[in-house]
Amino acid sequence: MKLLIENWQKFLNEDVVDFPSEATASERYKNYLMHMDSAIKQIKSLEEIFNRQGRTTEELVQIRESLERLRDDETLKYDIEEEEKK
Repeated sequence: MKLLIENWQKFLNEDVVDFPSEATASERYKNYLMHMDSAIKQIKSLEEIFNRQGRTTEELVQIRESLERLRDDETLKYDIEEEEKK
């Protein structure tokens, strides 16, 4: 569990972002969204497990909310669209 949380913290800090170098900006963005959605889904699952066990989920909630904000950041989407126009 500790390793999972540490890995998500690294992901949030952009330490663990591995996109294929040959992919287009649009493909990398789609891959990014897919990974973010997967991370959020896994965090929600962990929240449910913690809640059932009567444990606090505050740290998981914060990580999930951070991932959701990153995923929904319109500036990244705009940057990708601008890159694709070039």
